[in-house]
Amino acid sequence: MHRRLLTFDRMRRMGLANEDQCPFCVVAIESHEHLFFQCKYGMDCLQLVQLKCGVCLPSTDWEGWWRRTRFRSIIRKKVTGMMLCSLIYLIWWARNVCVQDKIMLKPGWVVQKMRFMVAIRVRKRIPSVKHLRHEFWLRNVLGILL
Repeated sequence: MHRRLLTFDRMRRMGLANEDQCPFCVVAIESHEHLFFQCKYGMDCLQLVQLKCGVCLPSTDWEGWWRRTRFRSIIRKKVTGMMLCSLIYLIWWARNVCVQDKIMLKPGWVVQKMRFMVAIRVRKRIPSVKHLRHEFWLRNVLGILL
């Protein structure tokens, strides 16, 4: 993450916003660190990914975790990367829906949408899974049959 998203703390420094509270918890100042690592909403999304998919994404320092982690196969690395990118995108999207439409999407919906997005991408990018172990893993993580 390059920390370029226009969170309320950045917009306030630029003079573009009067408020800087997180739209999800309405307690803390919204920043990249808060939105993705400290806010209950983001933490709930990460916990649901771990619970529903069995993939343990870190609750802090995604970039460092990505560099340090050794994956069993290139397929697992690609799919985990897709999941992480999709989750970041969808948390930001849910934040924008909350700010603009005053509707709070449930974390379960965000994780379900993430699984769906990644499943579609996996079907396009990885047309045939050669090893049975990858097929079982993908079925458990994404809930799809290839």
